[in-house]
Amino acid sequence: MAYKFSDILLSLCLAATLASCDSVIYEDLPLCVATHDVRFVWDHNMDFSDRFAESVRSVSLYGFDRDTQVLRWIRTEKGEALAADRFAVDLDGVPAGEYSVVAWCGVENDSDDLPDSFTLSDMTVGSSTLYQLQCRMEREVREDGSHHSSSRLHDLFHGVTSMTVYGDDNPDKTGHHSYLLDLKKDTNRVHVELRSETGEALDPAAYTYTITEANGLLHHDNSLLDDEPITYHPFAVGETRATGVAADFDVCRLMADRHAALTVTDASGRKVVDNVSITSLALKVKDNYGHAMDDQEYLDRQDSHTFSFDVSSDGTWSGAVLYVNSWRVVLMSDVIFE
Repeated sequence: MAYKFSDILLSLCLAATLASCDSVIYEDLPLCVATHDVRFVWDHNMDFSDRFAESVRSVSLYGFDRDTQVLRWIRTEKGEALAADRFAVDLDGVPAGEYSVVAWCGVENDSDDLPDSFTLSDMTVGSSTLYQLQCRMEREVREDGSHHSSSRLHDLFHGVTSMTVYGDDNPDKTGHHSYLLDLKKDTNRVHVELRSETGEALDPAAYTYTITEANGLLHHDNSLLDDEPITYHPFAVGETRATGVAADFDVCRLMADRHAALTVTDASGRKVVDNVSITSLALKVKDNYGHAMDDQEYLDRQDSHTFSFDVSSDGTWSGAVLYVNSWRVVLMSDVIFE
């Protein structure tokens, strides 16, 4: 069979089109370049479901050379884009290499009613190192040098992962590479209730509440760095039920091997609740939720804690029984007082 030159030319053109990496017709063909992005999941919560899209409004990504630990790139995103289905941070332009990647999410916010709650270290690409990356909770420093916080905190999340960005020298690694970064939440809501055993109404203005912990400075791996003790004060106080009073705090990360100490004082200066470890109290109900997890995993997943104390006729809590997240807990005093 004889072939016309035009037929041969057409066949060659079709073959070239099918082999082309840029073909917009055959979208299932492999790309001739490697592309990369980072996606996020926040299912490290008590729902065990991904709530990233509804909870996170800013992302700061830091890529460090895995061998030298020197910062090589930064990527940031914030706003409504994070709520989009399959949101990802594109790594287009990131040099090929192996990286340790740290994410802090929730640092930048556009809220009109709340100032930013956290500040990240100033980092310079090409010179700053992994160990210089820190996240500091904003606080009030008083004239005597003491540190205090009575603010609502923007939700803060942290994550780490490793990834490889492939370049032109890896032709067998063409195509799209997506890395998933698992987040943990670092901020907690603490609700404290006082309930009258006698039925006599308690006066909300008669009580002062504090939580003290040196937990406002976080390192690149989400561990706590040495910091000044922070005295947390409620951002809201009020009545609850017919005879009770309550206070709400926002506090930074709670650690299983540390104690965040709660003290409640009445108008006479008497300690109603005296230097009690809310960390130990919170862990008393860990096993009631039906999931196997160690102490730190529970504290990282459970971001809301309610502690209810019954106040006796002498105006103090007995130290024997309380309610933690609605669970009745009977205590041995030597494990809750710091």
